[in-house]
Amino acid sequence: MSRRRQLLAVAVVVAWLAVLAGLFLLLFEPVDKEVVRGPRGAALRDPLLAARRLITALGVPAEAGHRVVPVPDPSEALLLVAPPGTVSAEEMDQLLDWVEAGGDLITTPQRALLDFIGVELDESPEGGGGAGDGGDGDPEAAGDVLAIDPGDGRAYRVEVTPTPRLIDDVGTAEYGSGPGDRHVVLRYRHGEGTVTFLADGRSLLNRAIADHEHASFLWALVTAEGRPAAVRVVWRIPRESLLAVLGERAGAALASGLLLLGAWAWRRSRRFGPLLPDPPPSRRSLLEHVRASGDFLYRHGRAGALVEAARRAVQRTAAAGHPGWSRLPAKEVRARLVRASGLPDDLVAAALEGPPPAEPAAFTRTLQTLEQMRKAR
Repeated sequence: MSRRRQLLAVAVVVAWLAVLAGLFLLLFEPVDKEVVRGPRGAALRDPLLAARRLITALGVPAEAGHRVVPVPDPSEALLLVAPPGTVSAEEMDQLLDWVEAGGDLITTPQRALLDFIGVELDESPEGGGGAGDGGDGDPEAAGDVLAIDPGDGRAYRVEVTPTPRLIDDVGTAEYGSGPGDRHVVLRYRHGEGTVTFLADGRSLLNRAIADHEHASFLWALVTAEGRPAAVRVVWRIPRESLLAVLGERAGAALASGLLLLGAWAWRRSRRFGPLLPDPPPSRRSLLEHVRASGDFLYRHGRAGALVEAARRAVQRTAAAGHPGWSRLPAKEVRARLVRASGLPDDLVAAALEGPPPAEPAAFTRTLQTLEQMRKAR
């Protein structure tokens, strides 16, 4: 191809690319779209990471903890956001002793603490006037975003779910905030410290802390009883291993199961009986080994070796019955074998002196001829 044609081809390709680019720009236009990618890294592993960093940034050290015990110093506060039933009875006793010594506990509903203090957890959607309908006449209610006072005298707009709500059964709460008698925040005095129940802790999570006035609400909760020396934030308590739980709470069931298993094994062992001796190993006949060896040699191109072995067998057998056989000329040997076997002279000559046959049928006939001569007397 000449240089002129090459330049023309390049120009055509560039023109087509320009046309396609123009059509693309004419038919399509850029669109900005916001994609929420969700939390990543440390925020994905710790749902209260933003809350801890906020408290620390405001001057109170906040650290993450995985257990409520051992309890912190009474001058510190403990923020527990965990499912109901996370705190055991033994942990509750230690927590209450810590609160009585002056600690401040802020927690989502925990059954053991609720029962001890006398708080009812109302999980009905309507109850005594829900947040959504404002049935209690609270002008601050606006859907699920309520004006909640955590105890510092100021109401913060906090988004909470319609359920659950906290009800002060015994009427000993020092402070409560929420629509009617279905509270979002309930605070109780216990010794020198306080226990503050928070009906819904979702507003404190990473994904919601920046919404409405959730950040201010968190800080007001932490400092409602004064500025603590530090805050421990607990959101997940590792569960005990299955074996530990079974050993602690299912000892009787495990013991009975082991007894039943032992009884079954003993009963089955009586039916198994003594072990049978191993059967003697089977032995193959010599003929099978000979056939296998011959088949192996023939398949690997050693047919000539088999024919030579058969010819030597004929010579040995004839020499054993006729003294001086080895000194006879080949023609005399062939004549005697023809007379003894009754086979044609050409067939005997081919078997004794001819090249090893390549065809399977000819090979078989040659060996049969040699075997017949070996048996002749």
